[in-house]
This record gives sequence, C-alpha cells and structure tokens, in this order.
Amino acid sequence: METDYTKQQFDTTPEISPEFFKDSIQLVSHHHHTIEASGRFQVVLSAPEDIIAVSKLKSSSASFNDAYTFVQKKDNKIIVNAAAPAGSSQLEIFSRSKDASGAYQHAITYKVHSKNAGEEFPRTYSTFLEKNSYLYTPLNKYLPANQFAYFQIEVPNALDVQVIDVSSNKWIKLTRSGNIFTGNVLVSSNKIQVSAKFLGNNDYWTLVEYN
Repeated sequence: METDYTKQQFDTTPEISPEFFKDSIQLVSHHHHTIEASGRFQVVLSAPEDIIAVSKLKSSSASFNDAYTFVQKKDNKIIVNAAAPAGSSQLEIFSRSKDASGAYQHAITYKVHSKNAGEEFPRTYSTFLEKNSYLYTPLNKYLPANQFAYFQIEVPNALDVQVIDVSSNKWIKLTRSGNIFTGNVLVSSNKIQVSAKFLGNNDYWTLVEYN
C-alpha cells in the first residue's frame, strides 16, 4: 500500500521521460517538479558531451515563442535559461545526440510559478548548439538602438566571428582571444546577427539573432 510519504516523494519529482535516461542526463539544480520564480531563472542539468537540448515554455492554453528560453552547453552542463511569464506555466526540455538526425525527444518537464514576467532572450540557430558555442552577453532579445552593446561569445574552432547589422549589411569583426570573441558594437538596426566562419568552409553561419 502506498504511504502518504511515498506519494509525496512521487509528487515532487519532475516529469521525466525515457529519453532522459537514454541520454544519461542528470538533475543538478532542480530536483522537484515545481519551480518558484520571479521572472528569469536557470535550470542546470548534466549530460555527456555529445548530448544537446532545446526547451520551450507553455501554459495550459498556448505555447510561448522560442525567445522565452535560451539553452547553452558548458562543461558537460546543459544550462536552460527561462524567462517565465507571470503566473503558471510548464518548462519542457528536449534532448538528442548532436550527431543524430530527426527531432529532439522530450526529456523532462517542470511546473513553473512566476511572480513577474522575465525579459525575452535572443534567438539561437542550430549551429550555436552544434558548435558548442556559449554566449556570455548580451542575453536580451532587444538591444538599445543607437547605443553600444558589448558582445562576448565563445565559439570553439571558429576562424572568425562577426556582428552583422542586417538593415545596413555592416559587418563588425569581433576580437579573438582563444575561443572567446569580444567587442563593443554600435547597434543601429532592429535586427542584429552574430555569425561565425569555420575551417573548411567560407560561409558564415548564423549563431545568434537579436531583434
């Protein structure tokens, strides 16, 4: 017979799917099913080097756009940044092998209660995760127009990283120090992209996009 204590333990566990165990993911920061937040918060999981993840926030009536979550991988840690709207929502995290084709599979879901709405994040492209990139700053979707913004991004094996003002097609080269690329950039358009070039290909691949 199930005791109240056993039921309480079960109720506090996040919703975990078989993919979670298949991809050898482990909980690091949040071990209970409900996250109490006030705007932005961060969930950290551990995973093998070849496992990457994406996430989304949704409510009982709708899914929020991709700008409400921002996933990065650092030192075998999956770092899921979320900007929850005020009220109740769910944070769903999906995973797959970096080299696998096809869709990400559901790994884990948290319930979220947030007192305040969090500010949205920039958009990332598939190359961002596949190349093990890590964005330090800026982490806001909207950059102030006609002001300088400081960019710092880690892109292993990149030959060059440029910040592109899409409206004027102006390219600003970031300064390289190892795998870290930095620079102060005057933001003048509504859309800014950060793109990188890699060995064996002359194309620039978009990593991050700001609106």
